[in-house]
Amino acid sequence: MKGGRRLHISIFNIFQDGLAAVVAAVLTWFVIQFFHSDGADASTEATLLGHGDMKAVSDPSKLRDYTKHTSRSLAIAAILTVPVLVVSLFTRSAPGFLPSWLDSPWLQAILITPVMFYCGSSVLHEGWEALKHRIPGRSVLISLGIIASYLYSMVLCIAGNQLPNGSHPYFEVTGIIISLSLFVDRLKAGALRLHSSTSQRRTANVEASTQLAHVAAFIRVFVIASLCAAIWCFAIFLVFGPQPRLANALIIAIGVLLITGLFLSAYSIWELAREPRTNQD
Repeated sequence: MKGGRRLHISIFNIFQDGLAAVVAAVLTWFVIQFFHSDGADASTEATLLGHGDMKAVSDPSKLRDYTKHTSRSLAIAAILTVPVLVVSLFTRSAPGFLPSWLDSPWLQAILITPVMFYCGSSVLHEGWEALKHRIPGRSVLISLGIIASYLYSMVLCIAGNQLPNGSHPYFEVTGIIISLSLFVDRLKAGALRLHSSTSQRRTANVEASTQLAHVAAFIRVFVIASLCAAIWCFAIFLVFGPQPRLANALIIAIGVLLITGLFLSAYSIWELAREPRTNQD
């Protein structure tokens, strides 16, 4: 009897492992096909680089308004995220040190929800536009990462008792990534204001630069590879990872999306910093 049960469990595990590999392979094929393109025009390349609306560069008033909005959103996101981060750190490193009501996931949800939908609205909008036009930019990685992190944490709030022991909400991850993304946008806005005197020439260069096309191609490949890596990391940890496997697999996949998205954010700042020197040569 016990031998038959072990055989049944073994067959089920093999089927489950095989199903995870098949689903990962299908999703990988879908990602590659979804973002496949024969070429990108100038506006697409600018979006791939994360420069956003290049028309704002030539309009100082729009750039000032954008800078103020980004600074305000960043301040609100930081103020609301810091308490959640502090409570999470104490909860995981020193359980029982803080009052139980401070550790309530619903309290964290109340604080982070405005960060998600108000402060992060520009990030989500940029990600949606990129997906709608099948443009694999850094906003795609960050948007998918913060949405997955937020939804997973909300599921824990609503049905935490149904999930394996050891599952934790990750609202602080959502807040931190949105804050970092806004910080990057604020740095980019400052760089654009600093070099606004070369706006028209930079716009022309974006439209004509062969180098930019090569960079856009690199970003396209990098984002597609990052999405595929996140899919396979999820599948591998779901099969071979430590318990709770689903939670750990999801967190690993989210981490891949967010880290690669932040890398592209830093890369876009570096590219933006290079442009004024190139244009002035």
